[in-house]
Amino acid sequence: MTNPVFPSDFPIGYAEFFATAVNGASVSTWVLVGKRTASTPPPPGTGAWWTDRSVVVRLVFLVGAVGAVGHLLLRPRAHRLRKRDRPPGT
Repeated sequence: MTNPVFPSDFPIGYAEFFATAVNGASVSTWVLVGKRTASTPPPPGTGAWWTDRSVVVRLVFLVGAVGAVGHLLLRPRAHRLRKRDRPPGT
C-alpha cells in the first residue's frame, strides 16, 4: 500500500479521494490531510442511512421475505383450524 502525496500548499482538513476502475466503476472516500487533534471534526457525511437507495431496496426485500415466510408458516395452521371446525361429512 502506498501513501498518497499531496502538494505542500494543500489545505489542512478533509479531501474527497476518488478512484476509478478500468471498467468505469468508481468509489470515493474522505481522507484527512494533516494531523488529527481533539478539535478535528468528523468527515463530511453522505446523509442519513435511509436516504441511500440501496438500503431502502434491501429493507423492502427483507420485509417482503419475512412476510412471505410468515405467510407460508401460518397458512397451514389456519387451514387445519378451518378444516377442524367443519361439520363431519363436509
